[in-house]
Amino acid sequence: MLAFSQPAIAAPTASAFVSELSEQAIAELRRTAMADTEREDRFRRLFLQSFDVDTIARFVIGRHWRTATPVQQQRYQRVFPEYVVKVLSKLAPVYSGETIEILQEQPIEPDGDVLVRARLRRTDVALARIDFRVRETAQGPRIIDLVVGGISLLTTQRAEFDSIVGREGVGGLIASMERMLP
Repeated sequence: MLAFSQPAIAAPTASAFVSELSEQAIAELRRTAMADTEREDRFRRLFLQSFDVDTIARFVIGRHWRTATPVQQQRYQRVFPEYVVKVLSKLAPVYSGETIEILQEQPIEPDGDVLVRARLRRTDVALARIDFRVRETAQGPRIIDLVVGGISLLTTQRAEFDSIVGREGVGGLIASMERMLP
């Protein structure tokens, strides 16, 4: 888990934040008549406003951050948000009317983070549980992880990046991310 200590976030604020973000994301997903570049721009805006990108980027590269050169660190920090936006925007075509129902909040001690438990639903059918780990930052509440069906996207991405770095080095990881971008 993340070991960064931050001030505690007020629990109702975390649920309201996730609820509002979910409504915005679903509204964007419902918009079918838009070019891929416009869709990516909209996802970029939501991602940058709602996620603690620096914390996520540093966590998923893990111990390899220390071995990266300053130039590689700068390239990685520049490429990472664009890489995530590209991956997330590809999910839009699979949207088919799902909604997110907020279930409860759970403070995570001693971090001060809040876990907002939710359920992805289609009409009256529960499809998956989604937990949003929310942290209070200087810019307000931000998501630092999503746990879908019990699987942490942060931890999964870290394992994938670790595998790539193990085979190709930090430069190879950055190059593979850059290949996904225009």
